[in-house]
Amino acid sequence: MVVMVSCSQCGSKKLYRDGLRCLSDGSTVQRWLCRSCGFRFGEPSCNSQIKLNVFPQQTPTFHSALNLHNRRVVSGKLSVKETSHNLPFTVTKDIGFHNLTNIGKHLNNLPYKDSNANVCVSKGETKNMAATQRKESVAGESPQQNIKGKMIQFLWQLNKDGIKPNTSKMYEYVLMNLVSHGANLNDPESVKEIIANQNWNDKTKALGVSAYSKYLDVMGGTWKKPKYKPERKLPFLPMEDELNCLINAAHKRLATYLSILKATGMRSTEAWLLKSEDIDTENNIITLNDTLKHGTPRQFRVKPQVLAMINALNRHSETCIFHDPEKPCDLINFAKAFRSFRKRLAYKMQNPRLNKISFHSFRHWFATNEYHNTKDIIHVKERLGHKSINTTLLYTQLINFESEQCYSAVAKTKEEAQKLVEQGFRFECDIEGVKLFRKPK
Repeated sequence: MVVMVSCSQCGSKKLYRDGLRCLSDGSTVQRWLCRSCGFRFGEPSCNSQIKLNVFPQQTPTFHSALNLHNRRVVSGKLSVKETSHNLPFTVTKDIGFHNLTNIGKHLNNLPYKDSNANVCVSKGETKNMAATQRKESVAGESPQQNIKGKMIQFLWQLNKDGIKPNTSKMYEYVLMNLVSHGANLNDPESVKEIIANQNWNDKTKALGVSAYSKYLDVMGGTWKKPKYKPERKLPFLPMEDELNCLINAAHKRLATYLSILKATGMRSTEAWLLKSEDIDTENNIITLNDTLKHGTPRQFRVKPQVLAMINALNRHSETCIFHDPEKPCDLINFAKAFRSFRKRLAYKMQNPRLNKISFHSFRHWFATNEYHNTKDIIHVKERLGHKSINTTLLYTQLINFESEQCYSAVAKTKEEAQKLVEQGFRFECDIEGVKLFRKPK
């Protein structure tokens, strides 16, 4: 005959066996622990119920052993004596009161253990906790909760100030990385020390200084920031065959994204935020409206093959091409997947240069190719959306032109000039009433 045991406190049948109690006559009684309310009682036939803790409020409902040992319940400051009724022995042990106690099985019996758990100790001293942690527990807020609260406040203020979501995500990532290395965001000297001791290059350290400076501006703090001036290096310039190799080996979504970067030279985030309304299939034009760094909107004429790849995608929504409107910052995970794919392909092709190609490398290749074909730095500046021509001048150093030879042509009428432009010639100047055009060989 199977006896169904249930909790007399809440009626739940979700119970743990909580060991055996040895009686004075040498017999034993099975004890039970309710998984729902934390009530401990003996075998029903003994008519014994023992409750070790008295709480001023109803305890939460637990659904698993993992939640049972992780949840900590604050008990009232009551002095409770363990008592029993109708038992063949008398219990008068004073168990005192606990500031923080755990409900559940013995911690050593649980499948998961928490090193920060308070293991039924007396008031004024707890196991597995440092002195600073005890003070913070009494205050009611842990360091992690304090950091998360301030980070939410910081990001919310950035949102009110009109900062782009991806920029806010970058600030959050850098600051939490500093915290993971032991920095205290409330102590500027601690942040300085952590940044100085890391084996980072000057560019990464300067990024950490910039993120923390923004944090202090928003939170009302000041500091004397350290100076890290990264050296400006020429970016890596891939060959077109290497870019095509990545595109051809990638899955459909990544291949489409890389094809857009190669055909337009957009920034990675600008291409990621493209919408369906930006695609003109009839005229083979992609319009960039959501520009970054206060750039001007631009239009790009692309090959029909690129637009066919876009139309064949399975999109997250009707309005967006690549990103999910509910997760605008998912480009970080997309870039991580690209780096993993790039590493596998570099090993397969035995070409380590592929590991140097990033999303931004497509933009560098586009700019270099445009300047090589036009020799017009102003044209390249407009195509890239740069605010300053000094940034665009960097791309002129990426390639050594094998030949400066070109074709020349003159036009006397409007129709002749139009035909030359259609053939790729660019206007140079007016000489003796005619217009002079040129095109590189």
